[in-house]
Amino acid sequence: MQYPAFYDYMTCMGVNPCWGWLNTNETWRNATQARADELNVEYGKLVAQRRGEFKNFKLLYFNPDLDTIIGQYMAAPVAAGSSLKRERCANHSIHSFIGLTD
Repeated sequence: MQYPAFYDYMTCMGVNPCWGWLNTNETWRNATQARADELNVEYGKLVAQRRGEFKNFKLLYFNPDLDTIIGQYMAAPVAAGSSLKRERCANHSIHSFIGLTD
């Protein structure tokens, strides 16, 4: 199944866990990512400003470079005899990681 059909199916069924990103509309996906990027910057600032202010918990900001991590995974050799199939989509590396295709 190609990812656009899967996204549309989840949306139609009312079970799409992340409509902003898992959407066939490029404008919505881009807007969702832009807002997420803005929030990541603000969250990083908040954690830096408030670090050490709370005695019962610690604030942590973790923003992994998923493109690099997935790229390393995709470049790693596949064990002989494995049925694992790795394919990189042109613009959607996370999609290839979870097994969906363009």
